[in-house]
Amino acid sequence: MVSDIIKRDFDCFDKGKFSWRAWSAPVLFSPAEIRKRLDVLRLEGRKITDLKLVGLNYCLSYYHLESLLLKEPDESGNNVQSVDLETPIGICAEIDEPMLIRFEDGDVLEIMEETDGEHRISMNRIPWDIKAGTNLPNIDASIFFKDCIGRTIKTVELHTSDLSEREDYFQPWNPEAKQSSFVKYIVLRLDDGYGLRFSGWLDFCIVDYIDCSNNYVKKTFKEVAPAFYDLDELIEDLLSNE
Repeated sequence: MVSDIIKRDFDCFDKGKFSWRAWSAPVLFSPAEIRKRLDVLRLEGRKITDLKLVGLNYCLSYYHLESLLLKEPDESGNNVQSVDLETPIGICAEIDEPMLIRFEDGDVLEIMEETDGEHRISMNRIPWDIKAGTNLPNIDASIFFKDCIGRTIKTVELHTSDLSEREDYFQPWNPEAKQSSFVKYIVLRLDDGYGLRFSGWLDFCIVDYIDCSNNYVKKTFKEVAPAFYDLDELIEDLLSNE
């Protein structure tokens, strides 16, 4: 029943830490079952009031930022190694634990693509104060994806691809299913034409903030810096090459 899927009935997470086994969201693969699930959740017309990443955003981890941000001394030696605040940063997240999206009425969408085409989607099953089960979060998603806050979901798009294009080292969740396509992207299209795009890569979920032409949005490091939980420590580590 619809009411059972969206009612506020949290799963039981041991010690308040996220666990894949404890999360009751089913694994969905076929475009038909994913569309049915999204339709039941009635996302169109909902206004976003907050966003949260349960775990680490690997795109903005130390190892990814080191090659992007560091400005090396010139040959004259007149300057020192520094962090380039004008470096463009894609507004995207590479995650291995779900993204939570809270709406104006208090309902919370929990969404994750585990591998290419395999989605887990639920509502009101993960407490907002859930702790990371793997790696601690490094980004405040409400700041990093702040342009989404206050926006209303206009449409929910499914972008499919032929099953033959799926990475051959991944097999469909149900290999006996008679289907020729899989969902490559889910896009929550917002009322300004921008959107949140969910896709899979290896065993990560990629969340991109995209523009009206489906290109992911970039901002300078200076603009996104307030979203880091431990910015001073990050910059210190970058400059000391630790």
